[in-house]
Formats: sequence, C-alpha cells, structure tokens
Amino acid sequence: MDYRMSNYGARILSSNNSHHSQSSSFSYSPQKNHDYFSRPNDQISDINTDIFSRRKHSKPAEIIEGLLGIVDSLASKQLQYKTKPITPAIAPVNNNSSSSEMSVLMQSFQKQQDMMFQFMENLTKKKEKRKSSKNTLKNHSLEDNYKKIKQDPEKVKSILAELNFNDDGAEDFADKERKLKFSANLSEEEKIKIVSQLVKNKDRIIKGDYGLKGIRKFRMIGFSVLFPIYLVSNMLEKKAKFYMENMIYMKEQIEVFKEVTQAWALKAMKSVLVSTINDANLDLLMPNREKDIKKKNFTSKVMKLQVRVTGIIEGLEKITNEANMQPPFRSFFERYTSNKTFIPRNFLSPFEISRLEFNEFGGLVNQTDDKKRMMLCFFVISKIIIGEICLKPIEAGIPITKDSKTVMNLKMIGSILQNCVLLNYIKVNRRVADYSVEENEIIKRKRGGKFSQKNEDNLSEKLLLVTEYEPSYVYLNQYIEMLKKRIYVWSGEIVRICQDTKIRKTVT
Repeated sequence: MDYRMSNYGARILSSNNSHHSQSSSFSYSPQKNHDYFSRPNDQISDINTDIFSRRKHSKPAEIIEGLLGIVDSLASKQLQYKTKPITPAIAPVNNNSSSSEMSVLMQSFQKQQDMMFQFMENLTKKKEKRKSSKNTLKNHSLEDNYKKIKQDPEKVKSILAELNFNDDGAEDFADKERKLKFSANLSEEEKIKIVSQLVKNKDRIIKGDYGLKGIRKFRMIGFSVLFPIYLVSNMLEKKAKFYMENMIYMKEQIEVFKEVTQAWALKAMKSVLVSTINDANLDLLMPNREKDIKKKNFTSKVMKLQVRVTGIIEGLEKITNEANMQPPFRSFFERYTSNKTFIPRNFLSPFEISRLEFNEFGGLVNQTDDKKRMMLCFFVISKIIIGEICLKPIEAGIPITKDSKTVMNLKMIGSILQNCVLLNYIKVNRRVADYSVEENEIIKRKRGGKFSQKNEDNLSEKLLLVTEYEPSYVYLNQYIEMLKKRIYVWSGEIVRICQDTKIRKTVT
C-alpha cells in the first residue's frame, strides 16, 4: 500500500509527460490511452478502499488521506496547464467513456481536497488542553510539512518517508486513551483480540461496571483508608499549631498582668503592711505548745493575726470594682477563666490541674462558677499576695530586713490565707467522700512527709503547716470557717464584674 501511496503523484506526472510527447509527434495509440485512464482509476479505487477501511483505526490515516488529496489536486493542475499540441490529436474511439471516467476521478480529487481542508480547519478551531512539549513539536512539524507540500509537490515522497509508512506490515494501531501500540510481530488475530478487549473495557467504564484489580485496587483501598487519616492528622496539626500560638500569647499576658495584679494587691494590703512594719515588737507566730497557749499574750496574738488577715480581705473587697479595675485587667481575668483558654501547665499548680478539665490540646473545658472562683483565688491570693508579697517582701519593695520579725509575721499571714483557699475549693469537682478525705490530709500534713500530688499547691512547703501550730489551730478554727465564706463571696464578685465586662463588650 505505502509504496503505491508514496509514488502515486510521480506516476501521474510521468503519465502526463508521456501523453504530451505523443501529441507532439502526431501519434496516438488508443490502447495506451485506455490504459492511461483505467489503471489509475483502479489504483485510486484500491487506495480509497484501504484508506476508508483504516480511518477507523488510526488518526494518522486521516492525515495521509488529506496529503494524498493535495498530491492529486496538484496532478490535476498539471493536466490543465499542459501545452497545446501543434496538430490536434486524433480523437480516441472511447472518448465519451474516458471523459466520464475523468470527471469521476476529478470529483474524487475534489472531495479528498475538501476533506483535507476541512480537517485542517477543525485542527485550528479545536480547543484542547496544553499538551507536552513533544506533542507540540510534532504538531509544528506537521504544519511545516504541509506548507512544504504546498510550495513543492516533489517533496511528497520525503514527507511520506518521514511519516514512516513505507511498509504494509508495520502499521500502528493506537488506542489514544491507553497509549498502547501494537508491535509488527503480532498476528492479526492477536491484534483483534487486544482491540476487542480494549473496546470491552471502555464499555465497562461507561456503564460503571469496571472493576479495580491488582495494583489499582490496592491503591484505591489505600487511598480510601489513608485519606480520612490524613484529614484528621491535618486538622490535629492545625489545632496543635493554634494551641501553641495561644499558649505563647497567654504566657506573655500572664507575665504582664502578674505585675499589674501585684500593684493592685499592694493597694489592698497597704494598711496591713504599714501596721505590720511599724510595730517592731509584733509577733504573730502561733505557738505549737500547750504551755505557750496558756500565756496571757496568746489571745492578743490571735486577735492581731485575725485583724491583719481580715484587713487584707477587706482591702480586696474595696478595690474589686470597675473604678479600680481597668477594662484590660477585667478582660484578662475573664479570658483567663474561660473555656478554650490555653494556660501554660507550669503556671497552674497540681491542685488546680486536678480540679480543672482540659481538651486534648490543653484548652480549658466545662468551666463552672466554682472553677472560675478557684482559679482567680489562686491567681490573686496564692500566686500574688502570698507568693510574690508575703514570701518575697524585699523583692516586692517592702522596706524590711531578712532577719526581722516582719518576715515571719508575713509568712504566718500567708499560711492562714492559703489554708483558707485550699479548704474552700478542695471540694471542687470532687465527690463528698473524696474531698472529706483530702481535707483531712491538708490539715494533718507534716513537713517532709508524703503528700498527695493532686493536693499539691507548690506553696505549703514554703509556709507554716497546720501541724506546726496545731494546738493554736483549735482557737483559729471558727475564724477560718468565717474567712472561707468571705473569700468565696469576694471571688464570686470578681467573676461577676469580669463577666459583665464581656457582656457589654459583646453588645457594643
């Protein structure tokens, strides 16, 4: 097939030149004239039959069909422009039949030429996605070859040689979706089997009956299993990043408002600190022996201690209002005790952590009123008033010496306050049987002894334990119960003020 296709144009031109020489010599052979029309017609019929039968299998066949149309049109033009003979040729016997065959041949040429131009027009109008650079180069090469054919018809043979269609047994049947090319060594039966299988696979895909097998099935199962895991891990990663960012932000806020709270608490303790510092002979340390309790000055000691502890609570009650607490200060307390707040664990004591609830990232959840009160009491009383002022008076700016009695007096005041805070909130998030046992553990705690981690406040070891003034504690028991209620009411008031600030901010 291909050698006939590649030499077809040359044969038309050579036949044309032969006819011209016969006309010039005043000789004409009817038999040769008959062969001139009959043989090309048979060849063209065979070529057309092969082309239309193979168009369905390969896209390059359509390109070759168009190229042949161009070659045929060029050959027909050569016939039109041939020189006029000196003497008219003798009319052949079968003139009418030859004219009809020539008209059929010309119509076939015209149809093929129209198909070629229509094909090229569709190529230019068709919008496809960007292909690979290799395919782009092939398209440019095809366009260049087409231009060369228009300019020089003699290069048709070289173009066909470049397309590698010189062997009838080396035709390529390509399935464009799978890029599958048949080898020339395959038999026709094997090719038919492969083509039929491809057609079946396409039909199954269209019908939705295509089953996954082998590696494709494994990949699909793996994808369906791993994709939800990927989504969850990605979500957890984003939440963990959000947790870390908020944790860092809250840590910075705590450091800032610790100083603000300390200045605010010193304002509440001012009168107590002044009276304690000015009385050089003041001794608030509670005795640990029965004989010391029987002394006359014991009752005076108890009253002076109660007055100063009560003075601190009264001072806090007086400054717990919107006038003495600026909006940023109140907003910080509200945010500090709210759900989804990320507080550094090293800032919270084990006592607080065991009674609070956290999500998987460390954010507060299920915050109740008692939990908020406990957190604010630990922040203001335990961490600031006791931890930063009573235990570190010199660092807080109080003008005293290390060996003065004021240091022990402030430590005694802090011990009473911390004991009230622990006993007041030990039942938070606890059953009755549990917190009754824990309350007894706090009162009976001894220095150096084992202590439950869930009741560790990180301060009691630095203060005076109840067992170190146990004989005197009996006389303070009633006062401590009253002080616990007062602290509880004060913590509720500060929670309310901070909550009102949030509500007003939301409304505005």
